[in-house]
Amino acid sequence: MPPDFLTQLEKALLQVENGQISAAIKIAKSYEPLAKAPWQQIMLLNFLAELHQTSTKNILQTEKMLTRAIDLYDKLPKEQKKDPETSSQLVSTIEKLSTIYEIKETENSIPYLEKAAKILQGFPEKDERLHYRLCIIFKQIGIGYRNRGNFPAAEKNWKAVLDNIKRLGEEAQKALAPLTAMAHSQLGEIAMNKTNSHDAGQHLRQALYMFQELTAKDADRYRMFLAMTLHNLAILAKLEFRYADALKYFLAAAEQYETLSQKEPETYLVYYAKTLNFLGGTFAERHQIRDDRDNSGAGSLSGAGSLSARLLGDKQVKKKKYEDFERALHYYQKALSIFRQLNEQSDEKEHTPICSAILHNMAMLQEENGSIKEAEKNYLKALELRRALAQEKPEIYRADFAITAINLLNLYYSLAVDQGKKQYLEKTRHLITECSTSLEAYQPGAYDIIDGLKAEVEYLNEKIKKQYLFASTSSKNEGN
Repeated sequence: MPPDFLTQLEKALLQVENGQISAAIKIAKSYEPLAKAPWQQIMLLNFLAELHQTSTKNILQTEKMLTRAIDLYDKLPKEQKKDPETSSQLVSTIEKLSTIYEIKETENSIPYLEKAAKILQGFPEKDERLHYRLCIIFKQIGIGYRNRGNFPAAEKNWKAVLDNIKRLGEEAQKALAPLTAMAHSQLGEIAMNKTNSHDAGQHLRQALYMFQELTAKDADRYRMFLAMTLHNLAILAKLEFRYADALKYFLAAAEQYETLSQKEPETYLVYYAKTLNFLGGTFAERHQIRDDRDNSGAGSLSGAGSLSARLLGDKQVKKKKYEDFERALHYYQKALSIFRQLNEQSDEKEHTPICSAILHNMAMLQEENGSIKEAEKNYLKALELRRALAQEKPEIYRADFAITAINLLNLYYSLAVDQGKKQYLEKTRHLITECSTSLEAYQPGAYDIIDGLKAEVEYLNEKIKKQYLFASTSSKNEGN
């Protein structure tokens, strides 16, 4: 380094030692004409970036200096890029920029991280330091693309993480075990989104094995990742109708989230409640289907399962169905209690939609099992919440209100037919008008599901009118 450049740089460092960061920045900026060689220019930009980060914590200014250094290197002739000093300074720049993006993503993060990765991959000889930095950069790019909803690009970069980890020595691979587990977890989630259950299962099971080992060593750091992986494995099993596996994983995830919520309720209580809700839904679904895979390894979606009925007997199948019904209600109620508690602590009442959904699902389950009074009670509670939601955000919640209203209308119609009581038909009058009005706000043909709901309401209305006429005629005949 030329003496004049070194001398001037030392002056700036003295200002830093004296705590005069602003003065150091001013002096360092004046040195740009003295930095002739590319590596000197990159070093100066690195130095300015550190000063900005130290003095103002200004990530954008720090980013500006570091990205200027990368752009400078990118434009150099090939021969100058081969210079060891220049390459060394550039690696330092990339490490600093990567660290900055760990703190906060910016709109430039992905383009510059991709440019940095390309530069490092172009180095003819890569030591462990470079492979390690590539792992971190590909991880950051993978997270960035996932946050933007670009799953193919995210998948590509998470695979690059695993590829570069394999190129490291045994000790380095052990040190990066958390990143390896995270990569498998992310690739498992992406495969689930692609409905590639085979790859999803492989990646998630590998992630589970690694996070179990990591959690055993450092529970405070890794328990959250273990819980998330168990939850994803449960979702995958549920999608494949493997209810026994789904319940096993959901129960294990709930146990982990409960532990987390005891230490940090403001962060993890909502996840615990969501997992309990999934448990309720899975028991309810198995209650309705009774998948034979859980009992005999064969598959049947015919109600209680014809094979299960033959092997276990109708009484035992009914017993198992009732047990699932009870467990579903148990977990639904636990989830509902927590969501209500969270709502009470929040001005926004952000958990009202899921509270209404749980009440609706409980009512459906109770209706199916003949608990009519409880079903009506929960339908009415769900309806009250969804009516309020539809008033606040009609474009989102009118359909939900209509779905609950239709279920309740069907319940009242069935009771009127079965019991011959006109009082149930009276309950439908205002409700069917309210339901029709709610759906009329949607343009015809805009949504197939809305058109289907409209048709169902019209059909219900005709059935109720006929039943009302029949009940009125019967009453007159009885009077005569």
